[in-house]
Amino acid sequence: MQYSTLQSLISEMSLTIVQQLAPWVEGSDEVSGDFFDAGVSDTVLNAVEATAIGELHGYLRGIYALPLVAPFDPLVVQTVNELMHYQLYKQRDAANLPDKIAELYKSTLNRLKQIQNRQVVLDAPIDVVDATQPQTFQSITPVAKFPSGFTRIGNGNTFRSAGDW
Repeated sequence: MQYSTLQSLISEMSLTIVQQLAPWVEGSDEVSGDFFDAGVSDTVLNAVEATAIGELHGYLRGIYALPLVAPFDPLVVQTVNELMHYQLYKQRDAANLPDKIAELYKSTLNRLKQIQNRQVVLDAPIDVVDATQPQTFQSITPVAKFPSGFTRIGNGNTFRSAGDW
């Protein structure tokens, strides 16, 4: 897992819920230490975390240098865990999503919008391009439509120079 750990996810959800939503299936997962010991699927959790990170990066793009580098701001870990919590429930039964999980997701999205609007600041490197590159503007220089000293008079087809007055 990239931004989260199994332990932080268990702290967010509880081991029992993680085991119910991402059970380890013999033969379908690689046997890997903590995941195997906890009886959870590292394949499922890695896929769900990738979805959560994609959503997180969508809000952080252009503000922070991505991918974020360790050590991660605790708010990043919490946000990824909450997004994973939602995704695990959603993939199990999206039609019968518990209200508590839907509310958690809404509050997480509100937090992401606050980060995006820079109302909440993360302890993470800012996007170097955003910080150092001046904004570029395209300007248009007006070009004289008529030779100097000429004006359009009457029906628009007659031209007179300043000396003809």
